[in-house]
Amino acid sequence: MVLRSRSLSCLAAGLSLVVACGGGDDDDFPDAAIDANTRIDAVPPPAGCDWAEGGEAHNDTSAEDTQLAVGTSAVVICGDLAARAPDGDGLIDNDAYSIEIATEGEYLLRLTVDGDLGDAFLGLDILDTFGDYFGGGYFAAGHAVAAVYLPAGTFAIEAYAYGDAAPTTAIPYALSIAPDDRDARCGAPGAPAFTETSDGAEHRGNDTISVSFSPDYLTVLTASATDAPEDTGLTATSTDLTIAGSTANVGSDGDEYLDRDAYLVEVGPGANQLDIRLAWSGDTADLDFLLFPVPDAGEPFDVGGGLEVSNEDDEFASIAVEPGSYWLWVGAYAGSGGLPKPYDVRICPSTFTP
Repeated sequence: MVLRSRSLSCLAAGLSLVVACGGGDDDDFPDAAIDANTRIDAVPPPAGCDWAEGGEAHNDTSAEDTQLAVGTSAVVICGDLAARAPDGDGLIDNDAYSIEIATEGEYLLRLTVDGDLGDAFLGLDILDTFGDYFGGGYFAAGHAVAAVYLPAGTFAIEAYAYGDAAPTTAIPYALSIAPDDRDARCGAPGAPAFTETSDGAEHRGNDTISVSFSPDYLTVLTASATDAPEDTGLTATSTDLTIAGSTANVGSDGDEYLDRDAYLVEVGPGANQLDIRLAWSGDTADLDFLLFPVPDAGEPFDVGGGLEVSNEDDEFASIAVEPGSYWLWVGAYAGSGGLPKPYDVRICPSTFTP
């Protein structure tokens, strides 16, 4: 699996800063290398945990060598994000731990918190020994979640906190990784509950957001005053929903995508996670999706999506969400062939209890 090179912008509601978090090649990222030669003396873990943080002095730069391996059940690591003043990039704390993946396959990561976050913005990510980013998720409605596909090998899983000021107290957390079955949680799309209707004669009517990766990851509203997401009238609460669309045979409108489609979807009370699958046929097109809270002003920011460099596999993501209004964005990456290309997006809402 290869993800598009991007920096992940963290924007917490009510915060004035936008900061980089997650993997990539940017030297400003706090991703920790794995130092297998430096094993922290194990701290007896509390009940329900397989490892307790013991290297706060340096686990933001070198992952604690837990010597834990993921088998058939979850591995749980417990620690505290420190109550310290943010650095120049807004980073409060970043804790990294090594983990062994014995079997290539699908895995699910979660971050849960026991305590008050205050104004801190939390997330998780996973990287390999080269610092390559394999996935991550932002904290919302009591947890962060990420569905990732991992080869066998050694990885670093990380919990991090950003903010404008130090938290009042340390933030206790549990960081877990377990084998996953995406098909069981959100399988192939079903009959559509909504079909794209407002792309327009020039296929630009519902583009809404421009997405580029070079020289930096950037998401901005398109310039057209008439460009708007399609109001699907759909609310994701407990029933799986499918949206059907088609990416048109058009050129780029200035970014790295060809046709781009956006759909307005509501997340209803009670649902705090969306599993989303984007599916299409053939191996000539490379489609991606992103999920954006409806922006009230300024640059829109995504809370997750599927950005694999792949012409053959479905795109899949698990995203923690608050109830509210979202734009589901689908784009055909530059170089896609066989257009126009019909696609289906399945949205599977659920309620996770931390």
